[in-house]
Amino acid sequence: MDFDGVAGFFALQGFADGGLHADAALERVDFLVADDAVDLFALSLLVDHLDGYNSLCMNMDFNYGLKDIHGISAFADFFKETGLIKDLSASASAEDFTTGIIKMVCNYFADFHSGWSKPSYYVGASYVRPANLIINPIYLAQNALMNSYASIREKAFADKGISARYYTENGGKVYLDYSEFGGNTAYITYDSFVSAKKDYYGLTSNGTKELALSDVADTVGLVIYAHQQIKKNSNIKNVVIDLSNNGGGELNALAYISAWCLGESTINIKSTLTGAMGSTNYLVDVDLNGEYGVSDTLQGLKNSDGTSRKVNLYCITSPMSFSCGNALPAIFKDSGKVVLLGKKSGGGACAVFKGSSSDGTVFQISSCYQMCTTKNGSFYQADEGVEPDFIFSDFSNIYDREYLTTYINNLK
Repeated sequence: MDFDGVAGFFALQGFADGGLHADAALERVDFLVADDAVDLFALSLLVDHLDGYNSLCMNMDFNYGLKDIHGISAFADFFKETGLIKDLSASASAEDFTTGIIKMVCNYFADFHSGWSKPSYYVGASYVRPANLIINPIYLAQNALMNSYASIREKAFADKGISARYYTENGGKVYLDYSEFGGNTAYITYDSFVSAKKDYYGLTSNGTKELALSDVADTVGLVIYAHQQIKKNSNIKNVVIDLSNNGGGELNALAYISAWCLGESTINIKSTLTGAMGSTNYLVDVDLNGEYGVSDTLQGLKNSDGTSRKVNLYCITSPMSFSCGNALPAIFKDSGKVVLLGKKSGGGACAVFKGSSSDGTVFQISSCYQMCTTKNGSFYQADEGVEPDFIFSDFSNIYDREYLTTYINNLK
């Protein structure tokens, strides 16, 4: 909003339910400008509240990717039906408006893509979420489940003397490791899809040097390290990607590891807003020699005599395998080249949209860009999760790598 002296411009007409409270707003504006005593902050607050509701409706109608799944035809109706209109209307306070958005994303949406980041700049850093604000129990249960899988893994690894390797992300510990068991099985375990943070071309002198595990700081580095280890150890027959505690991350990292596993990766995106569909194919340069192709992947491994070397691919999933952690097993299942172990993945087919209301409340939601698989030329989303080929009800067996390696070796 731009002001020139006491003259200001603002739009009363919004996208949804346009002109809401327009008469009342104009009366309040007349009061604010009486006798040329203009309180610009109060005026801007009023205008942002008036336009804030309409622009929020437009924002959500355009950008929320799960409208159909949640049975929402228009957010103007949704806000009235749920009673959120009381918090989001022009007469609401700045604190109420921020609280209304938190209720929307944390109570009514209740998925790991939806959340609240910062309150309105009219409220400031002093804002405290109301103690009686209800957080959807489904969301709380998912969060508790995530912590339980992490605890089961940590205990199982400690019992077997497996050292856990973590890196720090956003103040928290994220597991990231490569290990071998039974002489023939490699495990690639990571809790978040992270694009390259380091110059791996420089660290390896364009692939002429081996990458140290201590230099690995992301998914891309983990793939490069794993590929080097698997290439030099001809006894490795099984490669296991463990996504059991992976809550998602960056699409580039998803494309990188899926292309490494499958030889070439196809990422399919559909817009739930327009219905537009598109596919992008990816090749990777994992050996860092500047060339891209199947030879850089698990599908292009060679024996010492130059013949093709086959490895069996497995992927571990759980209800915590969310977003990219759900998209990768969906891609794997669609390829027919990877066996899925564990429990049904957690869904989250839509990419994250990070946005702001007009008064500066920052939040994120599931966007209108939906990751899909294809069959017979049609696009199919996997927001409900991906079923494993072999179900494990007890994940302590999953994290007992000796047990799991024996199980995998006995699969026909």
